[in-house]
Amino acid sequence: MPEDAPVTTASWFFCDIGIPFRVDAVNKHLSQDVDAVNLVAMLLPLAASTDTRPPRGATRDTLVHVAADLLEEGGWEAVTLREVGRRAGVSRAAPYRHFDSKEGLLAAVCADDLRTLRDALERAAAGARTPLAAVERMLEAFLSSARQRPRRYGLLFSSAFQGRDDAELSEAASECLAVFVSAAQAAMRAGELPRQDPRRLAALLVTTAHGVAELERTGHLAREKWGTDGRGVLRQLLAALAAQAHARTDSPA
Repeated sequence: MPEDAPVTTASWFFCDIGIPFRVDAVNKHLSQDVDAVNLVAMLLPLAASTDTRPPRGATRDTLVHVAADLLEEGGWEAVTLREVGRRAGVSRAAPYRHFDSKEGLLAAVCADDLRTLRDALERAAAGARTPLAAVERMLEAFLSSARQRPRRYGLLFSSAFQGRDDAELSEAASECLAVFVSAAQAAMRAGELPRQDPRRLAALLVTTAHGVAELERTGHLAREKWGTDGRGVLRQLLAALAAQAHARTDSPA
């Protein structure tokens, strides 16, 4: 695999790049008026995942954190189980007692980063005065994550884990998705965003944010060129969606 795993669109939301999420974990965040059959139909194919999560422990956590640092420093090729073990100060055999391969270790890094992102999104939304403001703050937190850890963020959207059955990674992706879907639904209920399937609205928001993050990362979203930046683009999108919601509310029945 190349040093930096190829970045795709934010399609991990729909399982296209190999990080499956659990339907039940997302569905419990939705209101009863969302048809569960449609939910399953929309999100298939899903990779069924059993609870095979390895036991947590200080050594395992240390290995994950060291691998994350190595990934950010030098990309995919810089991470080896031997080098991770050396930096962690453990025996050569220790990493293999926790991970079956380099891919397994990096899957754990991704799961940890998804949980970190989920927490950042929830903190960002907690201080907002309105549901729409919560969505805006969450998108800004999403961009901040991409800016602060570009290689680790890029791995989340790569095809590195295509076909891998990993319960820990699946659960972490489900929880992160559920935060966005719940926020989109709250904004729709408040009349601040147009009513539609909240999963589709969440997909629109996140794929736009991901595109913005990639353009920023590659230097193609310069204010000098476009007269705006990533934050401005996302604010413009939310303003357009809010105007659409208000127009529907104000239109005669």
